[in-house]
Amino acid sequence: MDKPENYSSQTLIKICPPENLLKWSKKGQQYSAAVQSLLTEKTFTVFPNIGEEQAAIVMSYLFDNCKRSMRILSHSFSGAFSDRSLYITSLQNFLAKDETEIYLLLEENSREKSVAFQIIQDFVSNHPKRGGIKVLNDVAIAATIKNFKNNQLSMFAVGDADMYRFETDNVTRESFSSFDHEKVGSQLVKIFTDGYNLSDNYLP
Repeated sequence: MDKPENYSSQTLIKICPPENLLKWSKKGQQYSAAVQSLLTEKTFTVFPNIGEEQAAIVMSYLFDNCKRSMRILSHSFSGAFSDRSLYITSLQNFLAKDETEIYLLLEENSREKSVAFQIIQDFVSNHPKRGGIKVLNDVAIAATIKNFKNNQLSMFAVGDADMYRFETDNVTRESFSSFDHEKVGSQLVKIFTDGYNLSDNYLP
């Protein structure tokens, strides 16, 4: 399980036994409290999340606890969950920290962009040495998907090199996440960097 290509919906029970699934099926504040407990207790390394609400909660915690660099591979950043208030607040707070960096890699350059995307775009424009936005081309896609199960492009975000949210289903937003898993986090950083270096610059 210590490789991103091994992640799939079938591994959910292995990561989270049935007696623990109820804890992670909560919504809203209850789910947020369960996630917060990981940061204070550090007792559960990898945990599941599903749906846009839980995705926004996890991303909020990633921004809140990331110390330096955030890398996000997204389909189009259209705002499906990134325009939720807690996501935007945590994003803005992260970018306000000294020396933080953010890099965004898009699967496609859609004309519909979220408020969160505009915040990132403005930040990168004003701080070009602290981030960037690129769009995957055919070469970059081919180099990236070979790292994932069944050669399917998986969306993910990785903070520093030990925190991440990794989607196994880009429709239902089913994902695995961790705040302390450097073995997988460092692999995701390499996958992102290799794809980013091969990709095209974003053109508004």
